[in-house]
Amino acid sequence: MMIKNNIAGLKKYLPNFLTFCNMTMGVTAIILAAYEYYLLASLFVMVGAVLDRYDGVIARKFDITSELGKEMDSLADIITFGVAPSIIALLFPLSELKFKYLGYIITIIFVACGWYRLSRFNVSHFNNAYTGLPITIAGFLLALSLVYQSKYNVYPYSTALIMLTFSYLMISHHKIKKI
Repeated sequence: MMIKNNIAGLKKYLPNFLTFCNMTMGVTAIILAAYEYYLLASLFVMVGAVLDRYDGVIARKFDITSELGKEMDSLADIITFGVAPSIIALLFPLSELKFKYLGYIITIIFVACGWYRLSRFNVSHFNNAYTGLPITIAGFLLALSLVYQSKYNVYPYSTALIMLTFSYLMISHHKIKKI
């Protein structure tokens, strides 16, 4: 009986633990990018996406959602899907741009649009459709494109265009149905 109670007690911490792991993937990805492990860094962002997917699922399944959990999730998301993939892109393909400040500007735009997207989501009523591209999807797809770029030589302006497109889609008012 005591073991069952302990498991039930630990269950309430599982969503926030997965959110913590998501955030850890993002911070680790930034560190790996700083040491030029771009492929591995991109893979860490993608693992963060899997963890992000299940923290909310588990919280809803066990009916343990909270405002604190929602805020922690958003803060983890800006690190893992905003800052991490844009820093990887800045240090990897965008570093090849002829006008190097363009990479800085695009990185800031991507993070700012993701930040705005998360803030808008946190103050809106969710009705089973997202307004704008979720930052999780944008960051995951950017990381996926960086994995591709680590294997094949891709023109750095392609990365810039991808990032600007995702930035626009994150702040757009297009409705995207939740799957």
